[in-house]
Amino acid sequence: DAGQIVTFDALISGDASPIYTWNIRNGPGQIWSGTNIGQQIEVKVLDVAQSGETISVQVTAGDRSASDNPQSTVSMIIVN
Repeated sequence: DAGQIVTFDALISGDASPIYTWNIRNGPGQIWSGTNIGQQIEVKVLDVAQSGETISVQVTAGDRSASDNPQSTVSMIIVN
């Protein structure tokens, strides 16, 4: 619902030491936890959000100590 706060968590298994970076890709939401870096964030559904709108949240995880490329995934909130 508009005005609510949703918590997102990310976890990578294995021996990685990832750095997580979050952003709002689109929709009426904003990162509420004060920072967009870390394993967990809170996203506030803005008061202007209308029922049926979506908010896309993207997290990218990369490990500076590895030669792997950073990986990203997107989650979507549907406003009630």
